Amino acid sequence: LEPIETEFTDARIHELYCTKIALAEQRFSDDLFWNIKQNDPKRLVNSIELIQQGFCHIVTEDPFFDNRPRASDKTVKPFFARRPFLMLGSQGSLAWLQSHGFRTFDQWWDESYDQEPNHWRRLEKVYLQAEKIQSLTLSDCKQMLIDMQSVLDYNYRHLSVFKQKTFENINK
Repeated sequence: LEPIETEFTDARIHELYCTKIALAEQRFSDDLFWNIKQNDPKRLVNSIELIQQGFCHIVTEDPFFDNRPRASDKTVKPFFARRPFLMLGSQGSLAWLQSHGFRTFDQWWDESYDQEPNHWRRLEKVYLQAEKIQSLTLSDCKQMLIDMQSVLDYNYRHLSVFKQKTFENINK
């Protein structure tokens, strides 16, 4: 990949991100409808059904420009939907999932983007990988889902193990 030219420095990115977060927190805390909608259990079910309509999901984990990988509801939705995914998150996000017992999709596509320290280059690598996946034929996607089924089922089942271990660690 060619170096990515950008006018942003890490300090400027951090400043913009923190400003965006502060504005969003204020807006969402003032918006009663938004707060009610976030607690609606149908919200999770609807998003899982949408993910199931596609072949591959792109998880956009916040904050992207941070150096601490993490998982949220956005990460586990493709596990519930039993769909493969690309992870647009902090460096090492896929490695973090693997360290917690989840399986990823390096048998089917290049996941080296996960170890890219440059945020912009990591974004570009995920985008290029998404383009490759998008270029697959429908029959290729169907066959790939069949081939991935053991990984998809494993991750779905592993969610309960992960949840139990997480709550055990919190209660210690």
